[in-house]
Amino acid sequence: MIDHVQTLAIVLVLFGATIFVHELGHFLVARWCGMVVETFSIGFGPALWKRTVGGVIYKIGALPFGGYVALPQMDPGGEEREADADDAPRVPAPPVSPWKRIAVAAAGAVFNLVFALAIAVTIHLVAGAGGGDRASVVGYIATNSTAYAQGLRAGDRVLAVNGRAVSSWDDLLVNSALADDVVLRLRDPAGAERTLTVPTEPVPGGGRTVPGIGKHSPCLIIGITAGEPAAEAGLQRSDIIASFAGEPVYSVEQLIESIRSHGDQDVPVTVLRGDRSLDLTVRPRWNAERERVMIGIEFNTFDLSMKPVDQMWAWASPVFRILKAFATPKESRHAANAIGGPILIFKMYWMAAQTSFLLALWLTGMLNVNLAILNLLPIPVLDGGHIMFALWEGITRRPPGPKVTAMAHRVFAILLISLFVLITARDIKRLFPGRAKPEAAPAPAATNSAPLPR
Repeated sequence: MIDHVQTLAIVLVLFGATIFVHELGHFLVARWCGMVVETFSIGFGPALWKRTVGGVIYKIGALPFGGYVALPQMDPGGEEREADADDAPRVPAPPVSPWKRIAVAAAGAVFNLVFALAIAVTIHLVAGAGGGDRASVVGYIATNSTAYAQGLRAGDRVLAVNGRAVSSWDDLLVNSALADDVVLRLRDPAGAERTLTVPTEPVPGGGRTVPGIGKHSPCLIIGITAGEPAAEAGLQRSDIIASFAGEPVYSVEQLIESIRSHGDQDVPVTVLRGDRSLDLTVRPRWNAERERVMIGIEFNTFDLSMKPVDQMWAWASPVFRILKAFATPKESRHAANAIGGPILIFKMYWMAAQTSFLLALWLTGMLNVNLAILNLLPIPVLDGGHIMFALWEGITRRPPGPKVTAMAHRVFAILLISLFVLITARDIKRLFPGRAKPEAAPAPAATNSAPLPR
């Protein structure tokens, strides 16, 4: 576990890197296109640090919630100009072609995507190629859950949610978050298909989920305790437990429950060691220090290993699905409830950094992909809005009227600021629910967490 100072440093560095890369894209392409650059700022508000080099003001603002590059040729009317007292007065600059403005506007998102791809490659190299199955296979289900009562079992593969095909656990989570009840089309390990309906429940932080289920994850051993049953049985580090007590193992949680129910019994266990399958026998026993039945192994519970291109799509596809849900009347309410603002992002960053730097890096990759996609939406004041207006000028050979662009920027700036305030207020309410009735504790599920000794 990382202390609070280290955690804060990790969060600020990684979040700051995301902003820096985005603004660096605008800056470098603008310079390459010969455009005037007034200011390069990470953060808003009064400058904590500032230096002028080559006529450009470089600074770090006191409010670390974003950044900007002041480009007068991208904003001739000054509608988006920051009002910071540290910035230099705006001077007239010659107009540039709409195609250069499109390149500059798109560069921020492109740099975020390149940064995310670099992160995905780094995680793939560090975590290795043998990570968990990202398919929509149920790895764990609490026996006291409604889904279990309805017939859902570990090993079931979810083929569709409410008629929409899913191919990954992320697809399953996103589609489940958009309805009060979900109709699941399933295929069991024997290949038989069936359909069942299960309710979803609200989760802390927003959104909904099918309670009591967890994804399929391989039980990869990363540590063996000397003198414990696993060591005595011949299990080794890097073994993957494939079956226990004659049953296929689909997740760490499922295996833990099975171990606890077989205390002081000789249990057959099958492990994958390299390209071999070995049949061993282990005898779980009571551990007085931990006060539970265990065999003395540590599992790798981080499921971050994925091919970089697949990881990029795994980061991007939920964004597209949520955007589509906003345009679907039956799903828009749940989609609005599932999103969060800066406070939720900071909370997620904090929890990830407390757990593992690699997990915080993974979250940074996801944030960069989200930022790239959302910034390219054709909304005035976003990069996509600049592209939309520049395309209009390039196609019609005349720029949009200055009154039209000014009004569009003002209206959407007010809307985005209002949305920002509303989402922030809702995030605060979720973090500090006051006297709201506490929710029932969720059933255990497979999550990214610290290695578990069992």
